[in-house]
Amino acid sequence: MKNMKPLLFLLLPAFISCKKQTDQPVTVQPDHVVSGTIYGQAFSTVSSKADKKTIDFNESGYEIRFSSAANQGCGSPDDNFDVMLRVPNKVGKFKDQYYVDISNPSNSDGMMDVMGATLEIKSITATTITGTIDVTFSKINSHVDGAFTVKICN
Repeated sequence: MKNMKPLLFLLLPAFISCKKQTDQPVTVQPDHVVSGTIYGQAFSTVSSKADKKTIDFNESGYEIRFSSAANQGCGSPDDNFDVMLRVPNKVGKFKDQYYVDISNPSNSDGMMDVMGATLEIKSITATTITGTIDVTFSKINSHVDGAFTVKICN
C-alpha cells in the first residue's frame, strides 16, 4: 500500500484535469444591443417598443419589436419594425417555446416565422422588459442576438 501512494499522486492530476466538455449556452454581454444579420444585411437596434398582447394559447404576454430606424416607438406602426419577439408575461429562460418574426427587407410579403430562439426575460416592471435573445435561421441568412431593455407602451 505504501508503494501505491506515489503512483496515486502521479495519476490524480490526470483524472482531475480531464473534464468532459459540454455545450454551454452563449452568454450575451449586457452592453451588446440586439443586432446581427437579417437576410444577409447588417442589423442593429436603434429603437424598440413592447405591447401587451394575448399570445399563443390565450397566454398573457408581450410583443417586443426592434427597429434599425431611429425614432420608432410607441406611436409607430408595427410594420416599421424589423424583428418581433412574442414573449410570456413571466421571467425565465425559454427555448423553442415562443417565436421570433424577422421582416424581409426586400419584399412586402410580410414576416418569416423563426423557431429556435433562445430567449431570457430577466425582469418585467410596470414600464420596461429586460432580457436577451439569440436566434439563428440559416435558411434566410439571419442571426440576431443581444440584450435589450424595452419600454412597455400600453
